[in-house]
Amino acid sequence: FAEAFFWEDVVSFFVIFFHGLYLYVLLAGDFSPKTQMSVALVAYFLYFINAFQFLRKLRLARRTDQKKTAFIENEVSK
Repeated sequence: FAEAFFWEDVVSFFVIFFHGLYLYVLLAGDFSPKTQMSVALVAYFLYFINAFQFLRKLRLARRTDQKKTAFIENEVSK
């Protein structure tokens, strides 16, 4: 695990687990539609959290990159 991405990786494992669980619940045929929907909703909720984490990191990285570029341009123009 990369330290900066630890929580994204942890949530990703839960996303994979719950999507796999959903496939099992769906294909096994032994579970009620309510159970199937509950597992699917948890899986997609975790996916949403994971996507939010990724987009947040991407946005922060872009801001940091823009600040570095502005600083370098300011130093060069002096």
